Amino acid sequence: MDAQTARRSGPQVVAWVAGIGLAGGLPYEVASAWSPYAGFLAGLATTALLLLLYSIAQGNPRLAPAAGALAIFASLSVFGWFGTVVTAIPAVADWLATAPVPLAFLVVNATKFGSVVPAAVVAYKRGWTRDELNLRIGNLNARAVGPLRWPVVGPAVIVVVLALFLVGTHGYETVVPWVPVILLGTVLNAAAEEFLYRHTAIRALTDAMGVAGAVALTSVVFGLAHLTGNPGGWTGVLFTTAFGLICALAMVRTRGFGWNLLIHVCGDIGVVLALSLTTQR
Repeated sequence: MDAQTARRSGPQVVAWVAGIGLAGGLPYEVASAWSPYAGFLAGLATTALLLLLYSIAQGNPRLAPAAGALAIFASLSVFGWFGTVVTAIPAVADWLATAPVPLAFLVVNATKFGSVVPAAVVAYKRGWTRDELNLRIGNLNARAVGPLRWPVVGPAVIVVVLALFLVGTHGYETVVPWVPVILLGTVLNAAAEEFLYRHTAIRALTDAMGVAGAVALTSVVFGLAHLTGNPGGWTGVLFTTAFGLICALAMVRTRGFGWNLLIHVCGDIGVVLALSLTTQR
């Protein structure tokens, strides 16, 4: 390996190890299986370690290209332990135990803004522009795969995802009163996750490994973050990794959030409807 290759590989290795080992939330998920308190400590330690790695990279010219990614990863790691603090409050925990699924989904996922705020600060401090972050509608008619364009691929993905969650369910009349809450919760959650895992993380990682590597790593990190989510387990990780990859490609190919946000909102609607129709409260 020549010196130039070594200089390029250093930031990539740091980003991959930090992304999979820390930002994906595995320490938090494993510790939370023992107790919420253990999860909180593991999550807080993860944030502290990522900030330490950021400080080291920031002061090391060889690792500096990974600094932005480490800062975004540190921001990503906040909502796990922050959400644990909020939902462990006795009054909140008691309410969540009996709250309708759409309301519970809205409240729990609103804690992700505990990560959105520091990620936005990182983006501002590092001077990333709206164009660099793809914070615009984008070209909705951009090419997706081969000759197919997103007006064909996007709706097809939405139909498949909704079918995976909703085939075999019934009783939709029971969720009609909750439609405004479902829309609010799914838009907020999708906007937060797209901003974190796609718009800021891909911009940050591009400095360390280029767009293709950034798309791959953010998709894996997104999948790992759903190990105990909905869908959960390792099957859920594979599903959400693929889902994240599609959203990432939509953002990169269209250079905007039009399709990735819409696809994500529709996927979350499928999750909330499936949970609402299969959970008795």
